[in-house]
Amino acid sequence: MCNYKLLPFTFRYLATIDKVLLSNINGNFCFLDDMSQLDNLVKNDFDKIDKDVLDRLLANNLIAEEDELDSKINLMATNYATSINETLYGSLLILIIPTLRCDHDCGYCQVSRVSPTASGYDASFNDIGLIISHLKKIDTPSLKIEFQGGEPLLNKAYIKQFYNLAIKKLGSETCFVVCSALGPLDSDFIGWCKGKNITFSTSLDGIEKTHIKNRVAKEFNSYQNTVKGIRYIQKELGYDKVNALATVTRESLLNPHGLIDEYVDLGFENVFLRPLSPLGFAYKNQGIEYTPEMYMDFYKKCMEHIFEINRTKPFSEETAVIYLKKILFPTLSGYVDLQSPSGLLLNALVFNYDGNVFGSDETRMLWEMTGNPELVAGNIKSEILNPINDVSINLLADTFLTCSPGCEDCAYQSYCGADPLYHLATQGDHVGDKAVSDYCKLQRYLFDYFFELLNDVKKREVILKWLT
Repeated sequence: MCNYKLLPFTFRYLATIDKVLLSNINGNFCFLDDMSQLDNLVKNDFDKIDKDVLDRLLANNLIAEEDELDSKINLMATNYATSINETLYGSLLILIIPTLRCDHDCGYCQVSRVSPTASGYDASFNDIGLIISHLKKIDTPSLKIEFQGGEPLLNKAYIKQFYNLAIKKLGSETCFVVCSALGPLDSDFIGWCKGKNITFSTSLDGIEKTHIKNRVAKEFNSYQNTVKGIRYIQKELGYDKVNALATVTRESLLNPHGLIDEYVDLGFENVFLRPLSPLGFAYKNQGIEYTPEMYMDFYKKCMEHIFEINRTKPFSEETAVIYLKKILFPTLSGYVDLQSPSGLLLNALVFNYDGNVFGSDETRMLWEMTGNPELVAGNIKSEILNPINDVSINLLADTFLTCSPGCEDCAYQSYCGADPLYHLATQGDHVGDKAVSDYCKLQRYLFDYFFELLNDVKKREVILKWLT
């Protein structure tokens, strides 16, 4: 028998499938059938481990033959450095806030929106040229620009002027997303969108009762308005021009199947389930929250229903797609929330209505809550906009999970992402105590579940179709 040496790995016991998951910093993983195999492994009793298990451990760089140990370590270090470099210089999402005004009063609103008639909360047309001149300095083949709010369609003229100048200065390959509840959507704006690289993203939280309770609108039926807007975009622009997500509140937990069926009935091929965030009005709104355990019970019911739907037609859940891509194809996942170091400033820039610049939408939201000037990365009116300052560097330095307290020995370290804003909002510290963090608890539950799915042959087949 060959002489084997252990390579660095972390592990986690998955009770529901009675297996031990091993993983390394490159995202390679392997299942062991029981704890006794792990015991033999850590004691270097390789002769007690089956040959097929040893082969899987070798293939996933969890052990190495003695004469290949140094080269395997160097390879792992190179791959790890490459993954960090891809995070540091990965894709960049640009968010533009045309207005903080909104025609909805959602109880979970993260951005502390203001009345649709409020003054002083619209972006200045004079800033459009300044923003685009800064975007021209970004070294990237193409940009994705999202208009968010508030309700961005309450300032349609700004969107139109920004788009026209951006296409002229940044190139026709620039793509745009309007993130809207679709209240102010009209035929004039839809007509203007035709032939342009513009898509819509909206929120649909489930059946009519749930949506209306979650997404309150005083002047109209928010559910009927959203469904009408979705169908209008699908008819006039195409089904690929609109997508939706569902923010899950305690009310949503009551009808998981109904939520999924709404998306199927509207012709969507997927749903994006999003848990509550402790920012903006959601931070103050008691009665809509739930525990990570309650969310996972809901999520699993949704997923089981989705697997049933897949017996007759393809339909996926976007959280699962994102997480499973990170597990199976680590280098192909550019999802900002699962980045280590954090995607703050590196993968997102937010240009607020007032000219302030932020390193993520969550940073903007937390600033709206607290007014903390350290959260502001700069202002668009500055001649030199350099958001990478001492504060941001110190913050980013603490988001490497390989050396973050509570993360350094976690089996999901190579797949997960640091969320400094969550912990700053809930614990007053951007590193946070991971032992009492609901964010970390939910992340562990989600990864547990996704690895369990990968161990299920039939569900794994469905999942792999989602990822192709």
